[in-house]
Amino acid sequence: MVTEAEIEISKKKNREIIEKGKPLYAKLKEELQKKFPSHHIVVINVDDGTYVVGKDEVEAIQKAEKAFSNGYVCRVDNEPVAEFAGCPR
Repeated sequence: MVTEAEIEISKKKNREIIEKGKPLYAKLKEELQKKFPSHHIVVINVDDGTYVVGKDEVEAIQKAEKAFSNGYVCRVDNEPVAEFAGCPR
């Protein structure tokens, strides 16, 4: 069973990912929008700014889980999708 403390830690980590991810996306926006269709999903590594892109959330997150553990997820056109944290490699 998940405790309230674990839930709060998870929420805090997700807020941190969003805070780090938004400015990273802003730096990459032009590059991403030139290279990929707007409906594709990008996951940006909030630790170093690298990214992976998939045709949908499943493909993008599967690629990201293999490459890094803390990612900001949005569509290439910057519509939010989700965030993930601490996914196993």
